[in-house]
Amino acid sequence: MLSREDNLRICCVGPESPMGQTMRRFWIPVLSAYQLPTPDCDPVRVEILGEKLVAFRDTRGAVGILDEHCCHRSASLVLGRVEECGIRCLFHGWKFAVDGTVLDTPNVSNPAFKNRFKARAYPVREAGGLIWTYIGPKELEPAFPHWNYFDYPPERRLSVTFMVPANYVQVQEALLDSSHLTILHQDAFRRQAKGDIDFVANVINATAQADPKVEAEATDFGFHYVALREISTDAGEKTEARITSYVAPFHILNANGDFVGIIVPIDDQRTLHHFVWWSDTKDIALEPLASAQLEFVGLDESTLHRAGLHPATWHEPGKPTVHNNFLQDRCALRQGSWTGLPTFFPEDSAIMASMGPIRDRSKERLAPCDAAVAQLYRTLLSMTRQVQQGESPLGLNIDPGKVRGLHGVVPETRPWQSLVPDHIALKSGQPSAKPMTSGV
Repeated sequence: MLSREDNLRICCVGPESPMGQTMRRFWIPVLSAYQLPTPDCDPVRVEILGEKLVAFRDTRGAVGILDEHCCHRSASLVLGRVEECGIRCLFHGWKFAVDGTVLDTPNVSNPAFKNRFKARAYPVREAGGLIWTYIGPKELEPAFPHWNYFDYPPERRLSVTFMVPANYVQVQEALLDSSHLTILHQDAFRRQAKGDIDFVANVINATAQADPKVEAEATDFGFHYVALREISTDAGEKTEARITSYVAPFHILNANGDFVGIIVPIDDQRTLHHFVWWSDTKDIALEPLASAQLEFVGLDESTLHRAGLHPATWHEPGKPTVHNNFLQDRCALRQGSWTGLPTFFPEDSAIMASMGPIRDRSKERLAPCDAAVAQLYRTLLSMTRQVQQGESPLGLNIDPGKVRGLHGVVPETRPWQSLVPDHIALKSGQPSAKPMTSGV
């Protein structure tokens, strides 16, 4: 369990909070590229770490991320017009480029006026089907990381973005919890997946045993953990290892080996959740595989709207909330359904939101299968201490291309770590971060 003080230390992400200052040191994925599909399309409101921003794609296709509120008199640029390589405020017509340059001030006749200042704009990168920004201290901007999923062609990479009405730590805990697969998601595994998707085949062994042996180990990127289960093979009984890697502070590389969950706080009580899948052999971003994948895990457009998780409609009246019991179908429970909820990630989201916006961890009683959850707490607390001591936080100065999530049979006489030889474990007392450096 955590003290209330430490719990708030890892959960609160505002600009003055220890964790907020820590997360601002990283490049952050803030939306999927499909949310800005074409040049001069509608702008999108972006909220991360308590900051209110606007994202837009200009006439040339470049993406800009600015403060949401116009630097003139604070009208929202989400209401603005995206046109002719800029975004124009409706209030007085001031127009801004993707880098914050003031292009036009119709109510100021002096042509030199607009050259005196710029709107606050943030660095932007578009990679891996996601749009990223950096909102931390300019002098400490790190190099943009290169993830393996960046290298897949668009047709073999599928992303989706949704919103969870709970603190980000609750969302990360769920992705670091192998044992709940067998119990919470049993409705999904009882039905047949539509189409040729690999998800079920990759996770099926995990559904047969609810109490795996779980071990967690600190690494230079955060930590990895393993869920060990005994399985039957043609060669007899073997031990399968499902290794999940937590790359601090946002990425969780799943043990299936073909997708990552990226968890970004919107504020202290809401979380932006990205998933990215990839395939070496299948065009999973094209139909019919795209719909089959998203429908099976409950992240298709229809289910996201219905479950109150869609970024554009989650706030609308009548959506599932804790106050209406997430519109749970109790008749379905009596007829054999385990949850009475849309399956997989909508189930996770309902459970996480049911804990309250920020879970009180001073009351919890962790079990042996929660070793990864306990390691998450240690990692997050360590990161905040590093930043306050003037060091770079864990996970910042690493090569993410060497990190894996995977599952496989543990070789006889060898430890499970032999399956991930590129992972660097931290020994007790070993420094966990390099000194802070400035520049890119």
